[in-house]
Amino acid sequence: MNDTEEVYPSTAALNLPLNNDRQNRKVADAAGKSTVNFIIGISGCSSAGKTTLSLLLEVVLRYALRRMPPVSELPDITVIHQDTYFLQHLPHPPVTTIRPHWPEDRLVAQMTGPDNPPAILVEDRDCVSCCDVELLARHIEEPGARPERYRVPAPDVAPATPEAALRSLEPGTLEKAVERLKGAIKSGDDVSASAIACRVTIVEGFTLLARDPDLESTGAGSEARNLRALRSLQERLDVALFLPVDRDEARARRFVRRKYRDTPEGDRKPGEYWKCGAYFDQVAWPHYERYHRHILSNLAEAEAYARDKAEQQGKGEREKHVWEQDLCISGVYVRPPDVTSVDDTLLWAVGIVGAALATRLLEL
Repeated sequence: MNDTEEVYPSTAALNLPLNNDRQNRKVADAAGKSTVNFIIGISGCSSAGKTTLSLLLEVVLRYALRRMPPVSELPDITVIHQDTYFLQHLPHPPVTTIRPHWPEDRLVAQMTGPDNPPAILVEDRDCVSCCDVELLARHIEEPGARPERYRVPAPDVAPATPEAALRSLEPGTLEKAVERLKGAIKSGDDVSASAIACRVTIVEGFTLLARDPDLESTGAGSEARNLRALRSLQERLDVALFLPVDRDEARARRFVRRKYRDTPEGDRKPGEYWKCGAYFDQVAWPHYERYHRHILSNLAEAEAYARDKAEQQGKGEREKHVWEQDLCISGVYVRPPDVTSVDDTLLWAVGIVGAALATRLLEL
């Protein structure tokens, strides 16, 4: 390594305060013109990697923007997690019925046999009505409302930390991601001088890109109202990233996590029905497929088209990395099927984000 190479140790060693709102507001106030809110939306099914990607993008953006002259301050970046907007203790929460699996759900559903109980009424935690979408939209859009997110409905929901997300990367990936993002931004006509005037909001959530056109246009209940609010939010996204995972893999990822395993090995307790296998099969996954039909129904055709396009463009050129593929459906960038690791997912995402950010900064 020569003397000019940049070293990327841990965030702690670099003294990068993450999620520091006091510093973020200080940067915005000092800039005096932080009027552009560049919004990145990340969605996908349960355990698709949404939270990990959002935290890694935050780190990469902080590295890239703070080292891009004339920016000397920390950039104004915020990560918002939809899970913290779960509505708790509602007098009439959305409910549905499940039939527990035997013996998989034996402890959580307090079953005494394969047919006992035959069905259970449970709270529906995967419909769009289970979160405060209007509050979420306000915290994303309005700078003045941002401190309020400490008063979100579910403040005890603790997502992973940026440090934990960084540990999931192979050596060298962070450096590569930062350089890829910086290269994409610099490809614009000297947009770096505008970077301090742009704040970045990264929001991730399981229904962030949810749609149901029929219900949106004719429905009068809370689900229809929230779908319309989500559609308005989707129209404000500068970049929309979708992380598809097939059902079997999503199920396996979900139930390897500690909170979805029975005590004492895990944190799942009797009565927490939304954490059982039957709930995933009969509620969570059907909701995911219904809300994202506008993407999933076109996925196979779009993947085939992207592969053909890559093959045609690749003739006589260098071989491209899997994370250099473009797959876009209805304005949503979809993670290509060949992008399977956390490292490749990050490199794929920063290329898209960097190009979009460069375009947005040119408007300042």
